[in-house]
Amino acid sequence: MIELLREPDTARMGLLRSILESRGIATAVRNPGDWNALGLSQFDRPKNWPALCVLREEDHPIALDILREVSETDEARSQVEVACAACGEINPGNFEICWACGAEMG
Repeated sequence: MIELLREPDTARMGLLRSILESRGIATAVRNPGDWNALGLSQFDRPKNWPALCVLREEDHPIALDILREVSETDEARSQVEVACAACGEINPGNFEICWACGAEMG
């Protein structure tokens, strides 16, 4: 098992894990508990943050490429503003659901 990253946001950790699993990369999360329950801020970088790991060594470079691609795509999409078709509210391009009305974004 090889660590890919540590992430305090368990929702983002779950998303990244799902993306890797959907592409056939077996993963595991070490320290999946709620690090915030310890009363630490997200800036403290505790050793017990959840860690996303690949189970097979040969998947490590592929997984890193996928995570890099996801990060770059999300960053690019977040720079674009998109109007919600349902209510007209402006949302960042990487939103899947309108923050104002809850409608699906395109």
